[in-house]
Amino acid sequence: MNIEKKLEIFAKSMENEARAKREDLLNIRDKRIKTSLEKIKKEAVENAEKTLEQELSKLKQIQNKEISSYKLEAGKKLILKRAEFVEKAFFSAGKKIEEYTDSEQYREQLYQSVQAKLKQNPDAAIILCPKDHERLELINAVSSDEISLGGYKTISADGKRVIDNTFAAKLNDMRENFQGFTHTNPD
Repeated sequence: MNIEKKLEIFAKSMENEARAKREDLLNIRDKRIKTSLEKIKKEAVENAEKTLEQELSKLKQIQNKEISSYKLEAGKKLILKRAEFVEKAFFSAGKKIEEYTDSEQYREQLYQSVQAKLKQNPDAAIILCPKDHERLELINAVSSDEISLGGYKTISADGKRVIDNTFAAKLNDMRENFQGFTHTNPD
């Protein structure tokens, strides 16, 4: 074998080795690029997820504030509506009581009730509204403008006990019981 042939074989061998080296280097480069891209992609996804979580957290806080504000406003409206309803209902009840106090049935019932009280406590003073005082003409009764809807108050002879049997007191008790029953905590 001559030198030229040997050189040619050596050159081809070197060329093949250089190609193999080049391919190895290209493969290493591609793997490094792929690894770097995957790492960058993973970091970008993690950063995007963190940013998304932060933004969702902010949105939830805003939503919770808006819901709380809405609940508070709705509660205020409900309370005002309820108060308006109570006022209308008890105003209407007061009007019906006024109509009833103009009836003969009321006068008879009032007279019988006062007489029964006087039998239980003959020395008691009876206080009536001016209209009822004029109609009944009872000896132990006095008139007072404090009684507006009818009924009567009884004061014991020693002045220590006052029993309020007026419609205004009963209506007020009913209002307090009704409001106590209807006032609930919205939470």
